[in-house]
Formats: sequence, C-alpha cells, structure tokens
Amino acid sequence: MEWNEFVINFDQMSAETLSLAQNLQSANIQSPLEEFKALPLEAECHVGEQVEGSGLLYHIDFQGQTFSIRGIAVHDLKVSYAQALQGSQEILAPLRMQQDFQSVEIKTFRTPTHATAEILADQLFNRRFPLHEDSYFNVSDPGPGLWLVDRGLPEFCLHFKRVFHQDLATHSLGPIIDPQVAARRFLELPETLAIWPKELVLKIDEKALILQSACGDSCIQSILEKLREIFCHARMTWKRSDFKNTAAGQTSYFFFLEMAFTRGLWMDIEEELNHLATAKR
Repeated sequence: MEWNEFVINFDQMSAETLSLAQNLQSANIQSPLEEFKALPLEAECHVGEQVEGSGLLYHIDFQGQTFSIRGIAVHDLKVSYAQALQGSQEILAPLRMQQDFQSVEIKTFRTPTHATAEILADQLFNRRFPLHEDSYFNVSDPGPGLWLVDRGLPEFCLHFKRVFHQDLATHSLGPIIDPQVAARRFLELPETLAIWPKELVLKIDEKALILQSACGDSCIQSILEKLREIFCHARMTWKRSDFKNTAAGQTSYFFFLEMAFTRGLWMDIEEELNHLATAKR
C-alpha cells in the first residue's frame, strides 16, 4: 500500500507550524537558529531552581505500567513556578497536582517562544505511554513512536513501527510526531530545501520513509547527517537560508526546528524515566 492511499488531514499541523513562524517573527527574533543554539535542549531544573523565559512546566504521572506527562506551556517559567508555589489553580490544574506537592519534582523545558511550548505540549502532554516498550510492542498495536534503523548504508531510515531484526541497529525516538505528518513533510522536502541532489531518492509507504543514494556525494551526506542530528540528538544544524524563501520552504524549516525541540523534550523524559528505574533497583 502506498502512502498516498491514506486520507490525511494536515490542517492543524500546518496552522500550528505557520503560527510558530509568525510568533518568532513578531518576537523580533532575527535568527531562530541562533535562539535555538542559545537554549540547551537538556535545560531542566528541579524544584526551587530559577529558570526564566517561555517553556514548559511538567512532571511525570505514573499509573501502573503506563505514564503520562502532565504540564502546561507558560510565558515565563520563573513567574509561573512562583505562582504554583502560591497555589495558583491556573498552573496546578493542568499539572493535576494539589497545593502540597513538595515531594513531586517539577521539570522545566525552555523554548524560544510560547508558541513552541504549546506545540510540544499538544504533541506529548496528557497522553498515556507504556513504561515497558518490549511488552507493549509485542501486541498487534505497534504503539506510539518512531524508530531509526541503521543499516550501515548512506541513508536515513525512519520506521513507523518497531523493527525486530538482530542484524539491524534500531534507535527508539519516541512519539515525537504523527507518522502521517512526518510523511507529508518529508515528501515536501525535495521542493523546500534550497539544494536537493537528484541522486537522493525518497521512498515512503505505511511502514517507513527512507532517504538513500547510491553515491556518497558530500551534499547528500550533509542532508542525511543533518536529519540524524535532529532525530537522534535533538540538534538543528540547518540554517533558515538552507530552505527556499517561500511559504512552503520556511514552513519546512520551522517544522524540523520544532522536531529538534520535541526530540529534546522526549530525551529529557527518557533520562528521567531511566533515573527513576535505576533508583528503584
């Protein structure tokens, strides 16, 4: 089955991505990439630490063998945290916490704008995820999440379902984007990047998207490496000028910038889960 057989509604994601672009521009951020570099994606704090700027206040809510991320997008992390300490229900209600929450760690994640924080919250907050992926992925439902597969070739291979193969190195990326939205944005990439080598072939179906080439051209290697940086390490190394100066081109740029932030947030969540699992042993 080819991907174009699916009926896909991208109106909401397109509107959110364009809103992010407009908010960054209205905030007089001349170079979103520089703002992005200035904010460490692992930026988080424990209770009582002072963090300024827009971003997310959140904590991990455990229920049996699953967990959810409870939180809120705020304009100023320092102010909103202080309001939480004062018992503000505007802050505590989305966190689903009572006023006496000193035993709970509230995490923070900084973003360049409030719009970015809202997009991340829409993607990851108030959804239920399995604590143990192995047991979950053995059932018929593949569950949420993307998987990067490394076959040792000049390619970028993103699977929408977990791949079980002893000879393949797989990396869980988390539920950072809906597969259908990812497919749409990658289909647009040859038309939105300023330079797209004709030797670089994009293949997409309901199981995976693959970018591959028979040659090791430096431009091709650069594109593949930049994608790995985003999806593996939460680092956006593309510049805004690397995309065409069109509405579609700039929307594509902000989409991948958004992906880097979403991946960075999920990496923080994974680190916290690993820390808690180690502490229980």
